[in-house]
Order: sequence, then C-alpha cells, then structure tokens
Amino acid sequence: MRTVRMNDAWNLFRLHRPHERVEEILRRSGLYDVVCVGMMQYDRALVTTMVEHWRPETHCFHLPFGEVTITLQDVQVLFGLRIDGDAVYI
Repeated sequence: MRTVRMNDAWNLFRLHRPHERVEEILRRSGLYDVVCVGMMQYDRALVTTMVEHWRPETHCFHLPFGEVTITLQDVQVLFGLRIDGDAVYI
C-alpha cells in the first residue's frame, strides 16, 4: 500500500482536474471548496506565530488576552459546511 502526502494530493488536484463525476459529487456534497483549500495561499508568518502559541497540554492557543481554541462549529462556519441533510455515498 502506498501512502500519499497531502501536498502530493493537492498538486495532483491542481494539475489534473478530477473526473467530472467526482467534481460533481464534491460540489453537490458541499465539499469541493474544502478540497480546494489545500491550494490556497497562506501567510507562513501567521501560521508560524500561531504554532508558537499552541499549547498541546490544553489544546489551546495562548494569546495575550487569554486562551482560545477552534471548535468544530468554527470549522463548519469558516468552510460553509452543511451540518444537516443526507450522508454522501459514492
């Protein structure tokens, strides 16, 4: 069995569009934008700073104004994911 690093998967997705049926399923399920998030540009300095403030003991970011964390609801809102409806079967 061969494992694929996520960077390889993103590069493959970016260079070769998925089969139209796969793309349609991803779009109908609301997951297409989540798949594409791996191709977004991001601020490396910001990510580095956040990593430096992460405390694995508490699963929180320790910032000057207190502790903060990210919840599943935050992820749902940020990615615009639906939390109701039918399960996706392929």
